[in-house]
Parts: sequence; structure tokens; C-alpha cells
Amino acid sequence: MFRYIIFLVGFCISSFYFGQKITFRAVLNNKALIFNSNTPFDGSYINIELFKLYVSNVEFTYKDGSSFKETNSYHLIDLANSKDCELFISDNKKEIKQLSFDIGIDSATNYQGAKSGDLDPLKGMYWTWQSGYINFKIEGSSPLCSSSKNKFAFHIGGFQHPFNAIQHVVLDKNLASDITIEIKLDDFFKSVQLDQSTNVMSPSRKAIFIAETFKNAFLLKDG
Repeated sequence: MFRYIIFLVGFCISSFYFGQKITFRAVLNNKALIFNSNTPFDGSYINIELFKLYVSNVEFTYKDGSSFKETNSYHLIDLANSKDCELFISDNKKEIKQLSFDIGIDSATNYQGAKSGDLDPLKGMYWTWQSGYINFKIEGSSPLCSSSKNKFAFHIGGFQHPFNAIQHVVLDKNLASDITIEIKLDDFFKSVQLDQSTNVMSPSRKAIFIAETFKNAFLLKDG
């Protein structure tokens, strides 16, 4: 009996650790982002203090044509905390051809109101029942900003028409190894134009533009 229990515990641990691992990593100026540090950018610098996002509806398409979609798929990624940048998805353990996920929380979940776990409002990623969850937020400072103390803050969300800001990301993958996804912020900040836009904190047309720009920052790391 004791050996059987040990076997079950070992099997459960193996199932958890040998699921598909996905690591998210923020990159600026072609280097891993260091928070609360001045990173050279566009002839000046950017200091990022906070960077969080929701990854949801994770789905794999395998080389054999089958697919896997995670249930209750809501993950809060805190790029400032390495432990909160890793996902372990208990999938079918096949060779993956394509990975897809959403940036943000879908309308159906938002309509249900505040929840628990990664969706707990205490995580700081929820506005109100009217505006719902914040899909991603990034805060910091740069001399490029004309705002008070050169600060910028983008809290991007919205789930109701015409300001539904959720974005769908599709990445092709032809390797069986663990997945590392880099969020390359250089082009994102160039598109946002910090000298003109420093503060978006509610659903709006500007938020939609920033969400669509942010979607393009996700790339699979080579090698």
C-alpha cells in the first residue's frame, strides 16, 4: 500500500513537471529587461517599473493534426518576477506545430464579474464590473515623456463593443523543446510614441491601438 501511494505521488509530480513549459521574457534594446533600471532607447532611456499581463485560452496544434485547448485557461504573468513568468500546461505531450493564446480576458468571463485565483481583483488587474479586467499594464518613466516626472502608464483593457481590446496571438513552432516567448518592447514603444502618449487608463480607441501594437511584440525565441 505504501509503495502504491509513493507511485501515485511520483506520477502526479512527473505529470506536473513534464507538462509543456512556456516562459515569457521581456526584451528591450535586444537584451533581457532589467526592471527599475535605465535601459538605452531611441537616443534616451526607458525605466520600466511594472509589467503585467493576462495570457488566456492557451491552445496547441500538434504535428499530427490534433489539438489541445487548456480549460479554465487564465494566467497572470508578472514580468518582474521570474517565477510568475512560467506556465506549465498539462497537455498531450506531443510535438507542437503551433501555439496560440489570447492577451487579456474574454468577454464572457468579464460579464461574470470578479473571480478568484489569478483573476482575483487583489492582484491589481481589475477595474470595475463595467470595465472588467485589465489585459495588460506597463508603467515606468523616460525623458522622452512630457508628463509630470516623465512618467508613463498604460493600463489596457475593455471587453465591450466597440472597445473590446483582447488580442489573439498565433505562433508557429516546429520543436519539441520548452517554449520561450520574448516580448520585444522596442517597436512597441516606438509605435506608442512616448513623446505624444504617456497615459491610457480606460477602454478607448487609443487603448485598442495600443493593444493591437502590443500583440505584435510576441515572438518565439530562436534556439
